[in-house]
Amino acid sequence: MKQIEKQDVLFEVTDVFGKKVRTSQNYWNKIFLLKHKEVRTTKEKVIEAIQKPDQVRKSLQDPYIQLFYKNIEVLPN
Repeated sequence: MKQIEKQDVLFEVTDVFGKKVRTSQNYWNKIFLLKHKEVRTTKEKVIEAIQKPDQVRKSLQDPYIQLFYKNIEVLPN
């Protein structure tokens, strides 16, 4: 996995399991502008889901990936 340069970090938080999670602006754009266009949320809500999820599941495609779920208010289009 490619390392994120410090200047490219959009945010870094500690997840519910105590593991550091970080993302870059490029990856954020890939997820929310290309892969999941239907998702309307804020960076703060994503951070909240990572820190205090309602549910965590293992990815079916990649056993090293955890998926964090939280019921959140949907933002209007």
